[in-house]
Amino acid sequence: PDTQTVSGLRSLMQQFRMDFLNALDFPPKNPEARRHLSEKEIFTSQGKTELSEGDVQKAIALSDQLDLNEIYCVELLQTSYLETGRVSIEAATGIYLEERLSLVEALFKLFEFQLLHAKEGDQVFAGSEMLKYVSSFNLGILSEVSQGNKSLLLQRILSLMKTDAPGKEQEVVSYQYGSIVGCKT
Repeated sequence: PDTQTVSGLRSLMQQFRMDFLNALDFPPKNPEARRHLSEKEIFTSQGKTELSEGDVQKAIALSDQLDLNEIYCVELLQTSYLETGRVSIEAATGIYLEERLSLVEALFKLFEFQLLHAKEGDQVFAGSEMLKYVSSFNLGILSEVSQGNKSLLLQRILSLMKTDAPGKEQEVVSYQYGSIVGCKT
């Protein structure tokens, strides 16, 4: 791998470092956020947003279904509109599940890369700058500790394994081109 590739990887990994550390830690329901929805004018990461009564009801339904912050649910619904042309709870759920899946897959790929290429016989990556950086990054995110002196990442993964997945009652969720990203278990 050339220097530019390694540099680009470093930049991306640092950009998403906090996402990895807070793996799958999406904001939970919040009575204050729900109250703001009733005002039908809120501020999201996309700026000031005016909501119809239907938008408010969809955001609340999505929040209840996935146990997510109501403002974050509005953002998911906005994204569903941008990507599908309609405000859809199903599409917003699919986007949320894809975000979770993408984060887990990215973490998996980082650890897999280290495990597969750390062996001495690997001529391409053994001792390479990329392998050193990925290994260092992986160790860093595993070493970040909470106030209880436990790995933040491992603590979050274990807590998720102990709880039911949000949206578990959802029948089948298909998103964009009909790909199934979730189903009733």
